[in-house]
Amino acid sequence: DDEVFFLAARRDIRAVMSELRRVERDFRRVVIAGGGNIGERLAEHLEHSHQVKIIEHSLERCTTLSERLDRTVVLHGSATSKRLLEEENIEECDIFCALTNDDEVNIMSSLLAKRLGAKKVLTLINNAAYVDLVQGGEIDIAIS
Repeated sequence: DDEVFFLAARRDIRAVMSELRRVERDFRRVVIAGGGNIGERLAEHLEHSHQVKIIEHSLERCTTLSERLDRTVVLHGSATSKRLLEEENIEECDIFCALTNDDEVNIMSSLLAKRLGAKKVLTLINNAAYVDLVQGGEIDIAIS
């Protein structure tokens, strides 16, 4: 089972929680980069109330996801592909969630999605040193 932890300074907890609640309310079109356990569970949770797309680089994993998810569009390709993001109308995406196991792919795909017009980007970063690098930049929410 995957767990997601949010770390913030005590003085910033209310602001972080407020931002997460606001993001949760305002989105309907979701693009998830990464069809691993976290991406699959998020899609499974959202697919009946949101328009969800998953971008996954492994063809075998795409097949598994398409069999398990009823309403999620599963796309085979790289989340760092500008062409793929443009073809999938990333500018109409309310939130782009980069949830792969690769911090660099998560960061780069989030930056690209934001530049191409995604309204919000959420990025999973395992290396705590990278979180400091992206704070205050174009990535709206970095989780570690």
